[in-house]
Amino acid sequence: MDDDAQSSHSTIDFVSLLDLKQRSVPMEKIGFGGCRSVNEFEKLNRIGEGTYGIVYRAKDSRNEQIVALKKVRMDEKSEEEGISISALREIHLLMTLRHPNVVHLKEIAVGKRLTSIFLVMEYCTQVSNLLLTDDGCLKVADFGLARTFGEPSNEMTPRVVTLWYRSPELLLGSKEQGPYVDMWASGCILGELLIHRPLLPGKTDFEQINLIIGLLGTPTEKIWKGIDEMPALKDFSLRAQPYNKLKGVFEHQSASCLQLLNALFTYDPHLRISAQAALNFRYFEEPPLPCDPSMMPSFPQHRNRKRKRKNEARPAMSLVNKTNTMGSELGESRDARMKQYKNLGKHEELRRRRTECSVELRKQKRDDEMMKRRNVDLSEQFESEESSNEQKAESPMRSAVPKMTIAEVIHILQNSPTIEQMQNCFEAMRRLLSRSKSPPIDEVIDSGLVAAFVQALVVPDEKVQFEAAWSITNIVSGTSEQTVAVVKQGAVAPLVQLCYSRNKALAEQAMWALANIIGDSAQMRDHAIECGVLDALECVFMKMDELSVEFVRTLAWTYSNMCRYKKPSLPLAVFRRLVPGIVKLISHSDRQSRQDACWALSYFTDGPDEQIRVASDANCLPYLIPLVQSTNDGEVAPAIRVFGNFATGNDELTQMVVDAGVLSLIEQVIHNAKSLSVQKECCWLLSNVIAGTQAQIQAVLDAKLLPIIFAVARDGDFRSKFEASWAISNLAHGGSATQVMELSREEYITVLCNLLDVSNTDFICNILDTLLAVLRTAQNLYPDKLKQIEDSIEGCGGLDKLEMLQQNENTRIYECSYKIIEEFFMDERDEQRDNSDFPADQPIEF
Repeated sequence: MDDDAQSSHSTIDFVSLLDLKQRSVPMEKIGFGGCRSVNEFEKLNRIGEGTYGIVYRAKDSRNEQIVALKKVRMDEKSEEEGISISALREIHLLMTLRHPNVVHLKEIAVGKRLTSIFLVMEYCTQVSNLLLTDDGCLKVADFGLARTFGEPSNEMTPRVVTLWYRSPELLLGSKEQGPYVDMWASGCILGELLIHRPLLPGKTDFEQINLIIGLLGTPTEKIWKGIDEMPALKDFSLRAQPYNKLKGVFEHQSASCLQLLNALFTYDPHLRISAQAALNFRYFEEPPLPCDPSMMPSFPQHRNRKRKRKNEARPAMSLVNKTNTMGSELGESRDARMKQYKNLGKHEELRRRRTECSVELRKQKRDDEMMKRRNVDLSEQFESEESSNEQKAESPMRSAVPKMTIAEVIHILQNSPTIEQMQNCFEAMRRLLSRSKSPPIDEVIDSGLVAAFVQALVVPDEKVQFEAAWSITNIVSGTSEQTVAVVKQGAVAPLVQLCYSRNKALAEQAMWALANIIGDSAQMRDHAIECGVLDALECVFMKMDELSVEFVRTLAWTYSNMCRYKKPSLPLAVFRRLVPGIVKLISHSDRQSRQDACWALSYFTDGPDEQIRVASDANCLPYLIPLVQSTNDGEVAPAIRVFGNFATGNDELTQMVVDAGVLSLIEQVIHNAKSLSVQKECCWLLSNVIAGTQAQIQAVLDAKLLPIIFAVARDGDFRSKFEASWAISNLAHGGSATQVMELSREEYITVLCNLLDVSNTDFICNILDTLLAVLRTAQNLYPDKLKQIEDSIEGCGGLDKLEMLQQNENTRIYECSYKIIEEFFMDERDEQRDNSDFPADQPIEF
């Protein structure tokens, strides 16, 4: 502005925002003009920041409407040189454009100084540079780099557009730009939506063009007229790659989708498809069809309610009442939190998945064990047991058994076979079904031989019974359909009776078959119970000290399968009969038996408090401590799981975990664990203990486990981090003021802030709730420490992440991050500057 001209002519020269032409206005007419004071808007909170301005959510005092106030960013020269040309362009474009999908610029508001200019726009939910209204309308918002274009086109800088979406002509130095640049970017975005990851994530211009060539092939003068004249190609040549690989990358997409992508990724910008032509593609007529705009998801207006600061909402808390009020202040009662976490909500599903996963692993392990058993020589196995028929069977078993086909076996069995013939037939079938690769189980079932196996179980010859039981064992080790085929023939009842046999090899083989059947489903388990398997188990259990190690392993595995299924779960009366055997097996000298018995107990205690109480009445926890101290993860994992299941119960059951002394072992367990799942289980256990009473929380702190939890949160895999986040959050919600302030150490605050960019809603909410609880506890009870905590959050970049989270589409994340910033990190300089920019009763002074 020319000061001399102003004094001589009493006018002021300015550039119109509508047409960018210079105008002169008499000084006496200068005042507010058409611009309102920013003081007529009540600033609610800061919601975002871009290259050319800061955005606030505000309320118009005239009509109570919620608007977005974008404060135009000014630099040090703005006082002398005025608003930047980029900001002028954006204002000009927004005032010129009127379209349903372009954000509406309502007006311009001003502050006291020339550097205080605000764009008053409609308020939308922000999703980067695209906005979404409450009724689901998508709007383009950021025009800071936008340019007008026409014929002839003006030269422009090629270094525009985010690198991943930059078209090849820009990468090769073209200064001509048009809508075709945006169409290429649209293709990149469409591809990203289809494969759920960036399509061309280059880091440099050179890498970006190589990624494009790798996907689409090398462009030539034939398909892109003028490419040889591109400025960048004077310095280097493009690598040769002759193939278009779109079809391979998008192999599950329709032909019309591939046609659209090819049209959007046309190398020659002048041949690239237009937006209107793209909308006419058949792809947009294929299901799933676009929904009606009225059916788009809406966003509730509760975000627009004004939040009060904590010191306005209620007086400072005393140390005595802090525990009773903190939970409700954070928006969720402790009881609700406990219900959500302690096996009544989401974690019921998580533990169900863990159980299923372990079942699959153990089933595979048992299958491997069964394969070893099948390959053992029958005579060696059978003759190792003392039985009344040992001498009788010695000669035929030692002689070579002729191979027989299924048809030959059927022919013999249908023609009044002798005992010796039956022995040979069933041994031949057992060997056939024991093949390590592709045993003919279905062929045997289809032939009708299953009925013969079942009948053989009651033949008064132990070798015939043994071979038939082994054959049945191999059949029911297969699919559910194959198992059902055996059960329908009535195999369970005679197998139960064979468990009482004095021949331990025969009794073991019968139990092995029953274990396979019981492990198939809850229905098979219940059928075995109806056939008397519980009495048989108790009978074998009473003779445990006389059994071979292999038989004890089979017994432990049977107990495990009995407890495995929860839909429906076993009646408590059945559980009470099983627990004594399980507890005794946990103390057995054989590691595999201990392991299977411990898994049985983990399945058994994974349920309501009534089930856990049955296990506690058997005083099982002291027997688990040696397993926790083991260096074998196979024993440690189920033992920790049992302790974790106890901790999901009421405070009395949780106290049993503390009293058992397992907390003092956790650090060493995590240190020695070779499996990440053990680390995760330990954090899960600790999170449930911390969800208990303050005395139980203190037990975790006294065991010096808080540094271990934070180490896992910092360095563990995601599943372990997730469980650690629950442990930390539970401490923040249920601990005393002193306990909560344990979380305020600078190293802990740094870990929490570094975790704010994890893409998981529950995880982020846990971290935000923890930060808010620590800040509020310090504000109310330790005000001398509040500034230190705030500085720690800001110093490690946490404040920047909190501001980013205010743009998160999840309401819980938005609200909690907003509370933290509004209550503890309000930018006082911005607040003072924006609120004192211009008194409402004074005109603008130029």
